[in-house]
Amino acid sequence: MKFSARWLAIGAVCALGAVAPAAAQTVKLDMANEYNQSTPLGAADVHFAGLVKAKTNGSIDVVNHLNNSLNINSRAMMNAVGTGAVPLGNFPIQVAAGVDPIFLMSSLPFIAATAQQSHVLQDVMRPSLERALAKEGQILLYLTAWPSGGVWSKTPITSMAAFNNQKIRTNDAVATDIFKAAGASPVQMSWGDLMPQLQTGAVTMVHTSNATGVSGRLWESLQHYTDIGMVLAVNAAVMNKDAFDKLTPAQKTAITDAAKETEAWWRSELVSESKKNDGIISSNGGKIRQFEEVDPAVITKFRELGKPIVDSWLQKAGKPGADLLAEYRRRAGIN
Repeated sequence: MKFSARWLAIGAVCALGAVAPAAAQTVKLDMANEYNQSTPLGAADVHFAGLVKAKTNGSIDVVNHLNNSLNINSRAMMNAVGTGAVPLGNFPIQVAAGVDPIFLMSSLPFIAATAQQSHVLQDVMRPSLERALAKEGQILLYLTAWPSGGVWSKTPITSMAAFNNQKIRTNDAVATDIFKAAGASPVQMSWGDLMPQLQTGAVTMVHTSNATGVSGRLWESLQHYTDIGMVLAVNAAVMNKDAFDKLTPAQKTAITDAAKETEAWWRSELVSESKKNDGIISSNGGKIRQFEEVDPAVITKFRELGKPIVDSWLQKAGKPGADLLAEYRRRAGIN
């Protein structure tokens, strides 16, 4: 997948309010990411790096290390940034669910099914995410969301029977539990571990978005993509707190301003990006079944399977989690 010039020419961004460098030497900040530039995480990180460079007149150089080039996968990212092994990183937040239940909230099935709902959910989660990350020695820079998560398969998904005994790749505990309940044999793994498993036939279905499917050209192995509207996975770009504290006040402002602008930029891109991904899939022979085209019986069954997972999360998250979910539903206008 290739982005248009306005996506790739980020280094030429001339943002307003740039600050003069306060130090003689350029501060180099490495930023790790398991995904490549054609994904929401990668695109956002490249955009952020360009904004930081412009806003600091080059006094800070955020160096993007995409496609797991630093051998730090998403599950290891929070620890890597928190310990200072790398100053910046970006990862899907659900992989940190073992640290705090809040990291799993955006992965609750069928809670946020549209881009607009995801944005409301991100706003509601942010203070709690910031507190959880602070305990891990890092600060939250920006959040981005994937397009809606679906299923890539060799044959069309016309009923729940399509999942029977299928080895489906998942990337979090929620999806793993749902597809297991649906009759599949889920295999939870990071994106970087998927391709060898797919090529050997160890995985026969993949649960992910159309964006990741384009990144990995999944139509070459799994021709059919079905949007089941389960979730819009959310990612967090984070920074080591000690590294942030070493910056000058002007540089800190530049970092936080660039982060806010990156988040706003991706929100404006999300819907159009999803449509563009669909076009790429179709033009390469992939077959797409949109959410509204899926048999209602399939969606109803998935919702039934998802309810116990939401209930279980509420038990773990306690009253703070219940309050957050109620606040989200209020803001999103969901009964």
